[in-house]
Amino acid sequence: GKQLTYADLAGLARNIATTLQDAGVKPGACVGILASRSIQACAGLLGTLWVGATYVPISLKVPEERLLSVLDLLKPFALIVDVNGAKLLSERVLAACPHLILVPSEDTALELRSITDRKVCATRTLAAGADRPIEPVAVNAEDLGYILYTSGTTGVPKGVMISTGSVHHFVSVMQERYGLTQEDRVA
Repeated sequence: GKQLTYADLAGLARNIATTLQDAGVKPGACVGILASRSIQACAGLLGTLWVGATYVPISLKVPEERLLSVLDLLKPFALIVDVNGAKLLSERVLAACPHLILVPSEDTALELRSITDRKVCATRTLAAGADRPIEPVAVNAEDLGYILYTSGTTGVPKGVMISTGSVHHFVSVMQERYGLTQEDRVA
């Protein structure tokens, strides 16, 4: 039910990137995104890529044991959650979380800080990043763009690594085939 301009989304992504960069996230580091199809998830994905890191979407539908398994396998540098993702942060999950957790609101941050020693940051307001612009980090075709975890039905979930070159090729083929313009909207 919310609308953002591209400038608003870029501002939010920049703020997330700044927070990640200030925390020491380097190109190639993994950042988990435990979120629904929300503004926070989209901005988190863009902010992660902005600093050259690899994003890893984590489904909200996985049982707690699988979530713990993915966090253990992935060992993310940071975790970005939206309101729905925050509901899954039980004491056991928080104990397995990385040191940095980004949440959508200060209320959620305060609540989580009371039960964990992890650094919990509320995503800054849209205007906050405008005073300190950072440039997106350049990546190479072989750098990881994202990792998708398999269902793990045959045992331990496995991470499928997708390079930025593969993403570029896919987007180029889609553009060639469909001729998308700024008037089109796709996810």
